Amino acid sequence: MILEQYLPIIIGTIFYISTYLIVTLSLNLEAGYAGIPDFGKMMFVAVGAYVTLNLVPRVTGYLLGVDTTGLTDSNKNIRIMEEINSRLVGRYDVAAVTFIVSIVLAMGVGALFGYLASRPAIRLRGDFLAISLLAIAEIVRQMGIHTDFIAGGEMGLYAPNIFFWYRHDVVVALLSLALAVATFLLLERMANSPLGRLLRAIRDDEDAAKALGKDVTKIRTRIIMLSSAIAALVGVLAVYYSLGGTAKDFDRVTWTFWPWAMMIAGGMANNVGVLVGTLLIVIPHQLIFMYKHAIASYVPFDPAWLEKILVGMVVIIILYVRPQGLVPEKPSRTISYVRVRDFLEQAEKE
Repeated sequence: MILEQYLPIIIGTIFYISTYLIVTLSLNLEAGYAGIPDFGKMMFVAVGAYVTLNLVPRVTGYLLGVDTTGLTDSNKNIRIMEEINSRLVGRYDVAAVTFIVSIVLAMGVGALFGYLASRPAIRLRGDFLAISLLAIAEIVRQMGIHTDFIAGGEMGLYAPNIFFWYRHDVVVALLSLALAVATFLLLERMANSPLGRLLRAIRDDEDAAKALGKDVTKIRTRIIMLSSAIAALVGVLAVYYSLGGTAKDFDRVTWTFWPWAMMIAGGMANNVGVLVGTLLIVIPHQLIFMYKHAIASYVPFDPAWLEKILVGMVVIIILYVRPQGLVPEKPSRTISYVRVRDFLEQAEKE
């Protein structure tokens, strides 16, 4: 009985930790390792959601023989989704194809948008690059809100329930956890590879990297594309978790400021620090949501604002007391001085 009562909170906590970890890891790849201040992260999460809300149901409808004409009309969308979901029951093959198509399409379009967004701004540095990406992201968001053909406008769209065989929120939360672990291992391996050292070199001294023959513009573009593809994956998971969505769900605070706060709190250029920062902010958020009625009698404002106040305080305190984050960046692995000395002495003898 107690488990059933707290199961939605537990599942929600697993889902939000996993999805925010994926987004923040992708941001850390850009800002932490490569020195690219991406303030437009929400755009790529939204792109993944738009693909899942708009393009993927058309593929599912085609496989099931459902006419998807008028899919982006919010009134027709309900009827179309009801028909797709009714025919989808028992069709495990179509559900599997739909999920795979969602991942492939979203990550592909996310990488494409990363490339397009980086072209006008990639040669800029610091604040200029950050503001350019923020402006482009806001354009994409406003287009999603005010045009029906992208994601149903302000009313939004529904998504097919491809996890009809069990509770969709539980399945999506566990899938998100598995994908978060895979993303962590992949980017941790990448950070400790020669590519990771190259990204740090570009971040620390771009001119020196160019002098060594590295195409800095091409490398930064590819990192933005990879990071954007990873972030788009979260848009897919968010849509399947809520079985729908609107462009308003993907705003600057939720999908840009929060990942930045998690990365700063945990420590930039350290994936373990990103994990710590994600836990530090997501868990209090869930606790406030769980006990908001009890908290309401102790604060003179809506408890929903408490989490924003706490996140702001955490960021300010960490920047003041420990600006490198709770888990600071580790130095790159290099050959020890003793090994180099021994090698040179042996060479002289020979």
